[in-house]
Amino acid sequence: MKIKSEEDLFSTSFNNDFVGEVDQASPVTAAVCPPVSVDSETKAKIKKWEDEDEVATRSRLRASRNPRLKVKKENDPELWLDIKTIARYYEPIPDFPVDEEELDTDFVVPRLFLSKTFGGNCQETYPTFAKDKRKELEMQGFGDGEWACLHQHYNPFMPTRPGRPGLFFGSGDKCEIEKLEVKKKNGPPRRDRVIAWLKPNQWLYVGQYDVSFTSFLSKEEWLQLTPKVHKTWAKGVCEKEWGKGHRARIFLRNRPGANRQFTEAEFRQLSEGESNLKGRITEEQVIESFNRGEEFIFVYSMKCVGYEYDFQRKLVLEYPAWQEKMTATAKQEKSNKRTRKSEEDDEQAPRVRRVKKTSSSDMETEYVPRGTKSRPRRT
Repeated sequence: MKIKSEEDLFSTSFNNDFVGEVDQASPVTAAVCPPVSVDSETKAKIKKWEDEDEVATRSRLRASRNPRLKVKKENDPELWLDIKTIARYYEPIPDFPVDEEELDTDFVVPRLFLSKTFGGNCQETYPTFAKDKRKELEMQGFGDGEWACLHQHYNPFMPTRPGRPGLFFGSGDKCEIEKLEVKKKNGPPRRDRVIAWLKPNQWLYVGQYDVSFTSFLSKEEWLQLTPKVHKTWAKGVCEKEWGKGHRARIFLRNRPGANRQFTEAEFRQLSEGESNLKGRITEEQVIESFNRGEEFIFVYSMKCVGYEYDFQRKLVLEYPAWQEKMTATAKQEKSNKRTRKSEEDDEQAPRVRRVKKTSSSDMETEYVPRGTKSRPRRT
């Protein structure tokens, strides 16, 4: 079949060539219990958790949360999924022992400090580094894995204490699920240096994590999430860079006459094109695609496999001096601003000159306004 140009894909006129190869794939269903391999000891623990009451389970899960984490009511992790389901995802993931006496492992820094010290964007979940910065990180011994700066808006079950396990949420369609399953069988998990948000300007390094695809939320589990969670994901899909693939699929499904179908070639052409499709789809269309089971939220296990004490030590030692320098710079800028304002006020103040009256030798004082940019003084 002839592939349309990118302009044709944006056209409102379609014909029978747009028969979806992607949506004709075999249906998939989410596993209510995470499909992970566990030993007999872990199975016994899971059975024990299943038999205990919800209050005990809730209390145990809260104990793994950093007490400094600022949790808004609408972002409470316990509003996401059934507490027993959450516990089953957590249980197979072991803790990693971190020596808290080695140094201050609970020392936090602002995101701006991380960006200025190591490079990378201040906003992205996975910041990218320039080649020279990446080489510098490797020379310092901090080049292992990608950087993951996680926020509770999208990851309410992220690890917030060093060495503790967590869950990471991603998203995509059923074709991506199949690819993740294949990758999980044939390759190692993704390795991330995880830095967790606790509250504004407070980010905590929690360790090096293996992030492995575990399962995905079924359509029914998605529908159980709160409207706030739905809106958060919809807004992210519409605005964030990671939502480009979602936007392409949703745009293609919603074309007049497309019958919510498209081909893999059309998706690849649009998602890899120059247009990022921001502003071309609505939050309502995003939520509809999740409600229909066309898009899914993925669940990844986060297992801590290491903790770089040298990295945390660098944060502890260098941040105070950086903070002092930033404070001094801010004071200097504030002082310069006051000086500039004072000079501008002086320039706009009226001039005073003395003129001689023609009828008398007495001198008379006359005030002559200097005027402003919008109302200059008349000569």
